[in-house]
Amino acid sequence: MNAKKNIIILLLVGVCALSSCRKLITDEFPDKKPKPTINSILQDGEYIQIHVSLSGKIDTMPLGGVKNAVVKLFENGTFVEILEYEDDGFYTSTISAKQGNNYVFEVSIPNFSTVRSEVYLPNSEFIRKIEHINNAGRDQDGLSCPALRITFTTNPSEQQFFELSVRMVSEHTDYTWDKDSNRWVSGATYTSYSPVTLLNIFDPVILGEGFPIPVFSNRMIRDTVYTMYLEYTTNRASSINHEPIQMTLYPLLIELRSISESYYHYLRSFYLYDRESAIGEIYPPHSLFSNVEGGFGIVGAFSKHTYDTIFPQR
Repeated sequence: MNAKKNIIILLLVGVCALSSCRKLITDEFPDKKPKPTINSILQDGEYIQIHVSLSGKIDTMPLGGVKNAVVKLFENGTFVEILEYEDDGFYTSTISAKQGNNYVFEVSIPNFSTVRSEVYLPNSEFIRKIEHINNAGRDQDGLSCPALRITFTTNPSEQQFFELSVRMVSEHTDYTWDKDSNRWVSGATYTSYSPVTLLNIFDPVILGEGFPIPVFSNRMIRDTVYTMYLEYTTNRASSINHEPIQMTLYPLLIELRSISESYYHYLRSFYLYDRESAIGEIYPPHSLFSNVEGGFGIVGAFSKHTYDTIFPQR
């Protein structure tokens, strides 16, 4: 449940500024009537959860959760239940999401119009094979970078949307200073999962999307199996025993996520929104995608297939 809540919290960071512009024109913002804002990412096999809040001014952060909402859940057109309030604006269902089903949220807050959002949880596809190439292209500094060939299944008879999640797995240890021994002492060890950065986009499907992120549809895929080529960087390099500097390789956790069309549009809009934030006036302001009727927010869904962790070796 904590992992599900973390996904929704990440969405709130972007959605709270849904219609904002990054260029500061004034620090005085006119009052605007708040609207209901709902955020949820359904995942196959996980209990359904949704966050309910009210939109605020551009300088309002964070948005407080609403605790007196009535959240109705429908599955395949049939009323299921009224979700139970937990805390901080989170409402939880007693059922888990299942791929191939359609879900509708109807959310009522006193003194506001009812808002509605609908999402289809797509069926998962599968990763057939992964090939890791230690030395493929070059990064901006001329350092040799690795690449992946990921072969997965598709269904060209229906419109599909995907996200490839490629994360580095690394171990970290916390250290604290011990005054008695006058030295650093090791503490808890934890595992982190950091997304890799794509480089040198050559794959025609990714090129056809126009975004350098592994979020794509199957509109250019004509077969039931496709092999995607991705060069990436770990943003770390080292030299061992006076050998030439090489990019540091990490174990990789790779997931093929079959995502809803709403989540596909949200991830693309978030890339533009985040890029405009980093670059400033070069790109025009871009609003985040929302599929909430009468309000703000995003309701998306995905099912996934996780491949066995791969361990690249030099």
